[in-house]
Amino acid sequence: MVLADVRLAEEPPTLLTVNAVGDAFAFLAPFGDGYHRVIGWHRGRNVPDTEPLDLAEIQEITRLALGRDFGTHDAGWMSRFHSDERQAPAHRVGRVFLAGDAAHVHTPAGGQGMNTGLQDAANLSWKLAAVAGGHADPALLDTCQDERHPVGGRCCAAAAGSSASPWPSAPGPSRPAPRSPRS
Repeated sequence: MVLADVRLAEEPPTLLTVNAVGDAFAFLAPFGDGYHRVIGWHRGRNVPDTEPLDLAEIQEITRLALGRDFGTHDAGWMSRFHSDERQAPAHRVGRVFLAGDAAHVHTPAGGQGMNTGLQDAANLSWKLAAVAGGHADPALLDTCQDERHPVGGRCCAAAAGSSASPWPSAPGPSRPAPRSPRS
């Protein structure tokens, strides 16, 4: 994937511009001071993060996914990136508990990470309150692992799939649009 802060000669029609067509994905958002953030991906251009990135590649990905590059110029910053999905082997070691990003990290694609982290925290907090208040046996705290670790694992696995191909079922020249169940 690529990431860049660029200036545009033409303003996009909407504040946030995003599309996936065939083998490309692009997202544009105003970043401030006249710059726009571009996040893009091209299925045919999977190269190491150390491979040099130039404005022409940003323009190509934007054109492929959005139909035009909006006169992309003056890149203030450009980089390649990928997502690493990782999960701690345990949510608890002795008196130390992990939740949210401390327990599992992955690409933000899909927006599930924050919800998963909040659910981890809610699961842990009521148990800590019950044990600290003398209303539950301390063994209750051990249930966090069985309850939350599988959820974090599924979240990481789903995110890994989305970062390998942001829009695997996106219609385009090499992939027709899905048929309606009524057709």
